[in-house]
Amino acid sequence: MWISDVLDTTRQYVSYRRVFQGHTDVLAYRVVRDHPERCQGPVPLKLRAVPAPLLCRPGTMDPITLWDAFFNGYHLPGFALAQPSVIVDLGANVGYTAASFASRYREARVIAVEMDTANARLCEQNLTIFGNRCSVLNAAIWSSAGTVDYGGSGVHEYAIAAPSPNGKKAAAITIPGVLSRYGIQQVDYLKMDIEGAEAEVLAKADEWADRVRSMSIEVHPPATLQRCEQILTRLGFACTPHPKHPAAFLARTTRM
Repeated sequence: MWISDVLDTTRQYVSYRRVFQGHTDVLAYRVVRDHPERCQGPVPLKLRAVPAPLLCRPGTMDPITLWDAFFNGYHLPGFALAQPSVIVDLGANVGYTAASFASRYREARVIAVEMDTANARLCEQNLTIFGNRCSVLNAAIWSSAGTVDYGGSGVHEYAIAAPSPNGKKAAAITIPGVLSRYGIQQVDYLKMDIEGAEAEVLAKADEWADRVRSMSIEVHPPATLQRCEQILTRLGFACTPHPKHPAAFLARTTRM
């Protein structure tokens, strides 16, 4: 049993060192994740994949989201992207996936769209190092422009919902609206993780799908994998299961 425990601990540490630059960053990450009461505000963490520290908030899901981005890599396409490329990150949260994109694809332009204001502000801070290659838009992706209500039990579980006394409001924008705002004609890769808004947004995919070469869709109820794949297949995409995430799939256009 003792040998087994040592091996497990060693494997965990090796995994940490794949993500973080040094031992002190591993320790800092574990404190943020496991002992948030010891932290005073967001903690800067140095990662191997990013040229500057990223801020991580104690007492939130930030540590788990960071781990998903830089260890599990759920957001990555799994195939080569042209350089330079345009990447649109829908549901960017605090910027970990956008920072990963900007670091991995060093000539890419990255547009990060995040519904919640607090998340979007931290996203801006985390992407400052990339200058004008990265843009952050504080808005909800929806099927029409205007205003939406949203709520949830935490900053990583916010979803568009029916109006409520304790709910929040956000400006809403369509995918064509995002492309127009930033003067984008063609998107090389679009990542969509918008906590249940996929069904509404994909229902109007015929308005924008011909401007997107490839995408990754993480599906949440009321949307279903089958329905989302059917929509994109009809619009000329080849859809395949995500190799790492059972609730996601990849789609690549067959038109080009």
